[in-house]
Amino acid sequence: MFLAVVVSSVVLTQLVPEPISVDVRERDEFRITASTRVMVAPELVAHMPIINDAARMDLRQESLTTKSEGIFIGIEGRFSPFEERRLRSKLRRVDDPPPGGYRLIIDDDHVLIAGADAKGAIKGLHTLAQMIRGNDPLPGVEIVDGPAEFRRGVYQEGRPSISLINEAAALKADFFIIDSTDVWDDVGRGNLDPIVTRAQILGLDVVPMFRPLEDVGRLIESHPNAAPTQARHYDLVLQGEQMVPLPMREMPSGAQVTVSGVPMAPREDYALDQELPGFPWTIRRIVGGGIPDGATVRVSYQTAAEGAQGLSIASTEAAQLFADAVRAAVTRFDTDTVHVGPGEIDLIALDERARLTGRS
Repeated sequence: MFLAVVVSSVVLTQLVPEPISVDVRERDEFRITASTRVMVAPELVAHMPIINDAARMDLRQESLTTKSEGIFIGIEGRFSPFEERRLRSKLRRVDDPPPGGYRLIIDDDHVLIAGADAKGAIKGLHTLAQMIRGNDPLPGVEIVDGPAEFRRGVYQEGRPSISLINEAAALKADFFIIDSTDVWDDVGRGNLDPIVTRAQILGLDVVPMFRPLEDVGRLIESHPNAAPTQARHYDLVLQGEQMVPLPMREMPSGAQVTVSGVPMAPREDYALDQELPGFPWTIRRIVGGGIPDGATVRVSYQTAAEGAQGLSIASTEAAQLFADAVRAAVTRFDTDTVHVGPGEIDLIALDERARLTGRS
């Protein structure tokens, strides 16, 4: 199993960057209890498990219009006028959080999380969750934080666990790359649903990873007609109703029988038979049909191209099946990004939601 943190910069000191500013406040105790009221913006309600799990209780949730003590969670500029004034009156730092950032204020009578946007507010929820220690009082503080000039993510080889998703979110990761055979088909994607749901609650973008060579190889195993093919044929002499063995134990689809280039009709001019599965196929002429006694017939069919080894998307059918699989994953995981691993792929524009460029 392989786990890695993915960043678009290799500067180690930025792997877990420090907040933009932290201002400690002198204040009375503020404790989170079962009676603590939470005023939360509608678009952030789905992410409340971040706080509830840390506090080990389901806090009461109300709209952002209540003028009471408690925890206020929203997006700066979208609070009620009263709460916007309260926010401005509490500020000590002039730093504005960047996009994806947040401001967290813990004061005597309330906690306020003001995200620059929804993603920023979710990051603020994670910071507050990390500060909750049972019934201990929360420290008075004003934190301004936001992402650096890159997005951070976690990559794991194989099927991830819920605990790993939780750890990635606690590290303020932005995305989680799923490199698992489960992203490939409908059943597998269904198996990933609990993990994807948890990641989305925690604010992580789920990025399915495709490895063109391996994945298309599996695709062609289940859809052999999509493999690149080459034409083959056998010339045989049919006499009477004699059964002539064919040098094949599996009959390829689309086999055609001709005499001097004229197609013959199955079950009218000739018959293909197999005594038992795994035994060679045989062909015989049907008396009264269109094949003259003693005529030479040609059995033509398509077989996998030599050297392809089932790992090519050279055929139109394979490319289309691969595109369909990627679209299905994009829709199921509700993402606008896929990650393409090692291997070459010429399929660029899938649709408006996903583009394969050799990287996320």
